[in-house]
Amino acid sequence: MRSPVVASWPARLSLALALMLLAAPLWATPVTFRYQPMIGGVSSVSAAGSFNGWNTTASPLKDDDKDGRWEAVIDIPAGRVTYKFVVNGDQWMPDDNAAETEDDGVGGKNAVLVVGDKPLLVGSGAPVVRKAAPAAASGLRQV
Repeated sequence: MRSPVVASWPARLSLALALMLLAAPLWATPVTFRYQPMIGGVSSVSAAGSFNGWNTTASPLKDDDKDGRWEAVIDIPAGRVTYKFVVNGDQWMPDDNAAETEDDGVGGKNAVLVVGDKPLLVGSGAPVVRKAAPAAASGLRQV
């Protein structure tokens, strides 16, 4: 009678890592990216950011009904991500509705998004929520 096969620890580790990679999309949150250009002549729009290695073609938006509003739902793991829209493959556009931005290092702004466990909508049509400016000091002052 043969003894049962016991997997070595490297094999068990490899199996565990493979299962985690397969399950990773289950832990992602759907984020709807919308972009509505202010000009005509747009043939493609993508979302590029830290969530896809700033790849300009990995996350294309679509305008199937030709109403001028481009949209895609992208599953993104929880955490802080930065992004921009890429129009016609080479025009990097900020999200003017982003609640938070940061310098992109080349004179522009990246949108900042904190992804949690609830679906999000960003871009055109998203509610504009800006961080509040610090309140001015109040009270009596000597003049």
